[in-house]
Amino acid sequence: MNPGNLLKQKLQGGSAFRKKLASFSRSLRIPTRVIDAAGLELWHSRNFPAEGRFCLLANQELKSNSCRFSHQNGARESIRWGVPAIGTCCFSIYHITAPIMESNRLAGCLKANPFLMADPFELKFEEISSLLKGPPAVKKKIFDALSRIPVLKEEEVNRAAQELFALANKLSHPDLSCLGKVREIQDLQGKVAEEIQAVKSANPEFTPSQLFKLSYDTEREIIHKICGGEQEKAKEILNKLLAIILSQYLSDIDLLKISILELVVVISRAAVEAGAKVEDILGLKYQCLAELGTIKNQEEICLWTVKVVDNVIDNIYHSRNIHLDSRLKKTLEFIDRHYGSDLTVERVAREAFLSPSRFSHLFKDEMGLPFIEYLTKVRMQNARSFLRDPEKSVAQVALEVGYSDQSYFTKVFKKSEAITPKFFRRSLLPPSQGFIASPNGGWK
Repeated sequence: MNPGNLLKQKLQGGSAFRKKLASFSRSLRIPTRVIDAAGLELWHSRNFPAEGRFCLLANQELKSNSCRFSHQNGARESIRWGVPAIGTCCFSIYHITAPIMESNRLAGCLKANPFLMADPFELKFEEISSLLKGPPAVKKKIFDALSRIPVLKEEEVNRAAQELFALANKLSHPDLSCLGKVREIQDLQGKVAEEIQAVKSANPEFTPSQLFKLSYDTEREIIHKICGGEQEKAKEILNKLLAIILSQYLSDIDLLKISILELVVVISRAAVEAGAKVEDILGLKYQCLAELGTIKNQEEICLWTVKVVDNVIDNIYHSRNIHLDSRLKKTLEFIDRHYGSDLTVERVAREAFLSPSRFSHLFKDEMGLPFIEYLTKVRMQNARSFLRDPEKSVAQVALEVGYSDQSYFTKVFKKSEAITPKFFRRSLLPPSQGFIASPNGGWK
């Protein structure tokens, strides 16, 4: 069946879709039309002949073709970004466009227009100057038509856009889920692009060895967040890591895939250490090998990587919490909120309504490590994050993560990270301000 035929069938007679479209137009006061891929109108709401008269006059009297172009451009933009398109067609007249798809091909679009977002008498001269070129009789007709166009507030427009997109989804076959992936990729592209710019701004002339070290440090950081079950923070760092990897392999998709696969292997190993089930992670790795081979572009590789990390973290969380004592869950939340204060076994045990002895045994049994080791791990994770802020002194970082003695903090940090806080901070700086890259790619 050709694209558009199914759409015509859905609109025949007194169909449910026509009733829904009519209800949408009445409730939001916006004239609404269904237009096929060739630009032909298949249906319009009852209020279009009156409130849409301006569009007809613009075409007839002013010889404007902007309506036809706005159908095509709006549908293309909506498909490109995976969201309803809101824009102007002419003379500050707004429209909302949502594509109708059949088997991933454009069959037509839903068009909600015309409407204004300001009173016509408040429009600037340059916005309506083209309307003043005709004879007085024509100008009067056009201004009369302009005054009948509904004026909507921003929140009304946003609500209308979402409702129109939902209606287009119901008219599409099978639906518009294909655009959901587009939207995810666009969102991710924007975040990764920001991180690439940040990496370049930090040092416009990164050498391969410098990028490798930055990648290694960021990889360790994301592993700490994953092991801690910090999903949102892990995703933020992942965007930075993807930016670093793309900076190295932007023109070679095969090397990009290899680098991403290495990252998945490292993350999978960390997940098992953090408590995820070995069999689940092994299954995930085999699935990754099969899926990664079928991906053909960088954008989908990045989106795929984000989803893999989400799955890994979900697996860790599920494995940890499936049998986790409810009292212990509360204490973990308490530790995450108060790690910067003087936390003792006795204080935390009180939060769980347990004796210190019983709490210590329960904690080690459930978490696989003593309370003090877990607390130190949480504090070091946050210390690494705070040390990235050049405005914070090492002494200030020590206090914020619960150490009043800077010397002791340095000793604990070095034991955990195999490097002092000062050297960790220097490792984040460009070579001219911190380390110097040696000819063999190492660091002096």
